[in-house]
Amino acid sequence: MRIVRILPWMITFRAIPTAATAAEYFDAALLNDEERAGVWVGAGAANLNLDGATVGRADLERILSGRSPSGRFLPERNRADRRCGYDFAASPDKSVSVAALCLGEEIGRIIRDAFKAATKAIVAVAESVSRRSDMAHGWATGGGVITAAFTHHASRWGDPHLHTHLVTANLTSNDAGWRNFDPRGWLIARKDLDRLFQKDLARRLRRARFLAAIDGRGYATLPGVPDDLRKRLSQGNKAIRDAIAKHPCPARIRPDIWAGIMNDRIRPEKPPTPDFDRTLAEEVAQAIRNAVKAAPAAEGGDDGGNDDGEAETVADLIARRVRDTMPAASVRATDLLAAAADLDDEGMGGHDLNTIARALPIAAGMSRPTVTPARPVAVRIAQAGRIAANGKKRAKPTGGSGAAKRKVAQGVAARKAIADAAKKAAIPTGARIKQAAAKRRNDAAKKGKK
Repeated sequence: MRIVRILPWMITFRAIPTAATAAEYFDAALLNDEERAGVWVGAGAANLNLDGATVGRADLERILSGRSPSGRFLPERNRADRRCGYDFAASPDKSVSVAALCLGEEIGRIIRDAFKAATKAIVAVAESVSRRSDMAHGWATGGGVITAAFTHHASRWGDPHLHTHLVTANLTSNDAGWRNFDPRGWLIARKDLDRLFQKDLARRLRRARFLAAIDGRGYATLPGVPDDLRKRLSQGNKAIRDAIAKHPCPARIRPDIWAGIMNDRIRPEKPPTPDFDRTLAEEVAQAIRNAVKAAPAAEGGDDGGNDDGEAETVADLIARRVRDTMPAASVRATDLLAAAADLDDEGMGGHDLNTIARALPIAAGMSRPTVTPARPVAVRIAQAGRIAANGKKRAKPTGGSGAAKRKVAQGVAARKAIADAAKKAAIPTGARIKQAAAKRRNDAAKKGKK
């Protein structure tokens, strides 16, 4: 399976091959108890009364197979080649991983809880741009997802590497029922989701009285962790860089995808999770504890996720920014998310992702984005009929592989079939609309002469 790994970003993505493989991986004996204790998140999980519950292996396998915990198949269609789900992994900067895993349980628990809260909140924000799709209705934006969040502590090279697997089933829910989950909405918005995630993590760490900052790359960091220690505990990145130096990226492949290919080729089998408490000498650990903790309260207050007035204020900021930067007719859900990410901390008022997640639907109502709806079959038939009637046909294939020629031929045949269906259904096509307009002009001209 080919991984798509974006090294400059902290949110990565891969497709899950089978439900059984995922269930076995996240319940493996080499993980510790905290790593195996996954939690259900997402509006789709709430619809099944799973939100906040501990993930069981049997339930995970059923959900990834498209079934409810009781065994009922949820989507309208049950295809044999149906994709079971996707794994979105969120990770912090190495300094946060070192502080969360190597400085003792007291500090580590606080940092890990802040990280878990930020990853749970990013799912609620991502639902504003999630896509649901099926063959009959096309695709549309919005829909609750079913996600199992597993937080792991180690990389495959045995380094401290805090990361959460957001195992998202190929299911979304809304008032129309259950549909398949299309990951392209999340992938398009991945950069903005990552920016929001990093800002939110930094806020949560500051509220917990840690000296957190956003560095030049946009990452939430703890500057008190020495740079040389970060590099020493980053064997995975070093191995990938060495592999790329030995096998340079071809011109036809993006560097980020090539880095993912190298990662797949060289990474070892996942080892048992080490006990990182003994990674650092006590005097070094104590010095870092003193460096990352703030004496006064750095940022007080709760997580700000329960005030409707705050959500409306943030929604107004987002909607105004969108109105000022683009025409109303072209606004999409991903544009609202990008506007939220563009607003700096002062403009956002220091609100975290819980508030932003509730503000985005309100902002959508204010700006009325042109969220692409699922097109009914009749509309798609009419559009294809107008294209065929106006003579906009694809050129016949003259070269290329046999598979490419067959694909083009199949597309031409499909468009012809749709055009014939439009004609039989008496749906107005472009030529008929033009004829009707010309007739109206002629009638008007005749009346004028009289």
